Amino acid sequence: MINMNEIAIIVTEPDDWTASSLMDSVKVYGGKPIAVNLSTVQCRIDRSSTCSAEEIDIFSMDGIIVRDIGSGTLDEMAFRSDILVQAQEMGIPVINSPESIQKAANKYYSTHLFSKAGLPHPPTRAVQDLDSAMNVVEEFRDCIIKPIFGYKGMDILRIRNGIIISQDGRTDRSLQIENVMDRIIENRGVVYIQKFIENPGRDIRCFVVGGSVAGAILRNAQPGSWISNLSQGSIPEKYIPSEHIKEMACRAAETIGTVFSGVDIIEGPNGPVILEINATPSGAGIYRAWGINVSDHIVRYLFETIK
Repeated sequence: MINMNEIAIIVTEPDDWTASSLMDSVKVYGGKPIAVNLSTVQCRIDRSSTCSAEEIDIFSMDGIIVRDIGSGTLDEMAFRSDILVQAQEMGIPVINSPESIQKAANKYYSTHLFSKAGLPHPPTRAVQDLDSAMNVVEEFRDCIIKPIFGYKGMDILRIRNGIIISQDGRTDRSLQIENVMDRIIENRGVVYIQKFIENPGRDIRCFVVGGSVAGAILRNAQPGSWISNLSQGSIPEKYIPSEHIKEMACRAAETIGTVFSGVDIIEGPNGPVILEINATPSGAGIYRAWGINVSDHIVRYLFETIK
């Protein structure tokens, strides 16, 4: 009887394109994929620890690939990350590691790490009061306000010369900046602000796996729009990155500690700069543009680690 490696794919939506692709790739490499939603996990701590999700023993897996740990409260997110840490402590390969996922998800801390590594990024401020926020808006003139923990381009705001610019590029004079900032501080506690980088209406998404670029795409914003997330309607296009872009992307991944990631780079007037890194990226865009299945690269890396 053949002993198949059992690989847990951490998902929230098993039918998600990337989750399905990872499951298929595990099968191609002779493994047995098992979809696990960490929100269903129950753990027991006695002399030995057990964690199971619908009768699946997570700590018996041969490897774990994290597609999505989901959203939730601070307690929920910490608990799910701790489960992955426990798995690592038991010698189970986990990619990406929970530590690298946490670093990538935190835009403030990941930008700090990029700066520390000497990687170019937009000028950035993080403040906790209205006066300071308004001062930064005035200083930058044209800026982007993001949640520190955000995804898919949601809840992102652009302010140019004191006027809010909607995602389709139109000005919105109905909102008072002070009121918007006050509401952000009330809801989030922190205002994370980056200077807007003039660009050709697109950004570059490099997929880094195991220290090299598996492929890259341009994410072209809709006409008039300034936001280039695929989930917000941008169009993927084939892109062959320069060696300089490849080096930037690989250094960003190394800085955060990811095995696989999507590194977003924008072409500014003074050269390319890193916007952010995604440690649980979708592979759908690059497959649509290139036919490159990054899931194969990820699964191959894992199986080489297991061997």
